[in-house]
Amino acid sequence: MRDDVLDIVDVERRLDGWLAVDLLRLRHRRFDGDWTPVLDRLLVRRGEAVVVLPYDPVRDTVVLIEQFRPAAVEDADNAWLIETVAGLRDQAGSPEETAHRELHEEAGLSSDELVPLWEGYSSPGFADEYLRAYVARVDVEAIDGHHGLDDEGEDIRPFILPFEEAMRWWRDGRIRNVPLLTTLLALAAERPTLRARWAT
Repeated sequence: MRDDVLDIVDVERRLDGWLAVDLLRLRHRRFDGDWTPVLDRLLVRRGEAVVVLPYDPVRDTVVLIEQFRPAAVEDADNAWLIETVAGLRDQAGSPEETAHRELHEEAGLSSDELVPLWEGYSSPGFADEYLRAYVARVDVEAIDGHHGLDDEGEDIRPFILPFEEAMRWWRDGRIRNVPLLTTLLALAAERPTLRARWAT
């Protein structure tokens, strides 16, 4: 961190649990060269997460998941969101190890190859969560049942969708999970190359 452009005056932990929330008191250089006044900014500490889109290149299908999400309770009829596999990175493990773990936990799948698609901050106005997204080569015949960790109260339903149908769901507004939307678009760009490489 460069102290000639950013001055963190104080950090106060406001919440410490599954999520952590800090109150930052800081000032930073403006584009005109002056300093801002000291600003109070709440920051949700989430760390790094991994997004994985399971893709079967032979059948040209993706595996999506559905689960209840508390952020959508105001829209109770649609609080079960269509998503892709995702999870927080273990500090001791690599993003790829996290991707393989989440594939197994949330969809009961394994993959012999992951390809990075994109990475970036999910909502930098208030959270430090940094996402790394992958497409995973899978065989969709392995899909069965419900998944998730009982001790985390997870109830996850994986299902198979042809790629073109998934894109129609995106255009029709049935998919409202931004990491999935972004990853579908990234896969659309890479799909011809991946199919040529994988569909053998």
